[in-house]
Amino acid sequence: MESILAEIRRRLQGCPPRLLEPRSPSWRPAGVLVPLLLRPEGLHLVLIRRGLRLAHHQGQIAFPGGCREPQDRDLQQTALREAVEEIALAPQGVEVLGRLDDVWTPTGFVMSAFVAAVPHPQDFRPQAVEVEEILEIPLVHLTRDGVYREEVWIRAGQEIPVSFFDLGEVTVWGATGRLLARLLEVGFGWRNPGRPWQPGPLPS
Repeated sequence: MESILAEIRRRLQGCPPRLLEPRSPSWRPAGVLVPLLLRPEGLHLVLIRRGLRLAHHQGQIAFPGGCREPQDRDLQQTALREAVEEIALAPQGVEVLGRLDDVWTPTGFVMSAFVAAVPHPQDFRPQAVEVEEILEIPLVHLTRDGVYREEVWIRAGQEIPVSFFDLGEVTVWGATGRLLARLLEVGFGWRNPGRPWQPGPLPS
């Protein structure tokens, strides 16, 4: 497992992330954690189903994360703090391997994503309001034939490729889909069958 993590770390650090600055005070910086759970049978990706009573993206599949708070030193700390709060992540032994490109969301967030190796076992527990469900998905399932697809949406007169990962009863899409595609491309050398990487819609 150590050799796999070293290779992921090397790949991520060899591809500096594209960082985006908010263009309006109303756009909010957010940090998300991309947890790679080190299960004995292989790496599992940890995702959440967002709570149904939240103001944004209710019920969608996402990474643990949220808005930066004044006490957060940086967005990496935001991502780790939110993962502790949302899924009861035990922070001991968690290693951040690298950072992915920032992405925008149409709801006004600038998401900064940090890939982390998470030791197993964990006693994950969903935060009552913010998290409906915690999901652990074997990483190898994500690159199987028929899992990935892409649609082109028109937003503000621009063609925007939207990434989808269809995993049975679970579909990962939107900003989380873009980040997941980028993780597989950069961290694991996956050849995305869709268009070249884009960070998402850029509001003017």
